[in-house]
Amino acid sequence: MHGAAKILHGGIKRLKHPALGSVELDSSALSVDGRPGPGMIVSTPVDCAMAGRIGRLVASA
Repeated sequence: MHGAAKILHGGIKRLKHPALGSVELDSSALSVDGRPGPGMIVSTPVDCAMAGRIGRLVASA
């Protein structure tokens, strides 16, 4: 790897989903040091309860 990934900014994102209602995700925007261009946004559920709600919705699809 040419550079280390670093977090540009992050925080809790709150979304309204038609089936789940309020969804809270911990999001981080990442880039590679010394490399211009696109980055990556990673979002994960804020806690086990939120992960369970999302998992049950996915399993029912």
